Amino acid sequence: MQVSGGFEWRASYLREGWKGRASIAFLGFVLYWLMQVAGGYVFRESSGEFLVVVGAHLVACIVMVLLFCLLRRMHPIGNRFKGEGFSSKALWMGLASVALLYVASYAFSKWIGQPPEPFMQQFMSALQAGSIYNSGILLFLILVLAPLGEELAFRHFLINLFAFKKTFWRYAAILFSALLFTAIHWQYSFKTTLVSLFVLALMLAIARLATGGLLLPMIMHGFAGLLAVGLYPFFYS
Repeated sequence: MQVSGGFEWRASYLREGWKGRASIAFLGFVLYWLMQVAGGYVFRESSGEFLVVVGAHLVACIVMVLLFCLLRRMHPIGNRFKGEGFSSKALWMGLASVALLYVASYAFSKWIGQPPEPFMQQFMSALQAGSIYNSGILLFLILVLAPLGEELAFRHFLINLFAFKKTFWRYAAILFSALLFTAIHWQYSFKTTLVSLFVLALMLAIARLATGGLLLPMIMHGFAGLLAVGLYPFFYS
């Protein structure tokens, strides 16, 4: 446990030593993207671009969860899911921070006269025009699959590359994972959206290292997806 300015950092390494950390980070992060490519290939015959994305995330998530479970059997402390720092206070603080970010982001975009994100327009159109089954699958993507897979890839495996128990490397881990997380969301067009994603990624990384587990950042990530969809009609009806 690390204490910095009265703040407790509870995360443990998935493996000690920089070589061990690098191997685990490389394995988990690269495997996530390879499995998305494989999943996209398997579901390439699906009707609709978004359903192919769902299939790609599904395959990647299954493999990542299996890897997480395997590593947890080998090293349960470093591969905690809930984390010893998870609490109702941490949960409500995390949800409140995400809610504040998304309301402020939508309000600012509307205030400057920015049109809706083209990707969000396409997603909302697919969500509203699809059958109950297809709409449910799309919601499953943003509420479950994306939080599960991306938190494992970024806030579990990738962040383990850094010696985050040391102050400098802790902030380097938070910053680097947030920058890379923002960069891979190439489907968004506006700078304001990317800034919001970057701030969200900072919050998720801090939640991961502060609680020592994945549960809080996954819940926050899923809540962010819910807000992105739920607030859209209020600002862009």
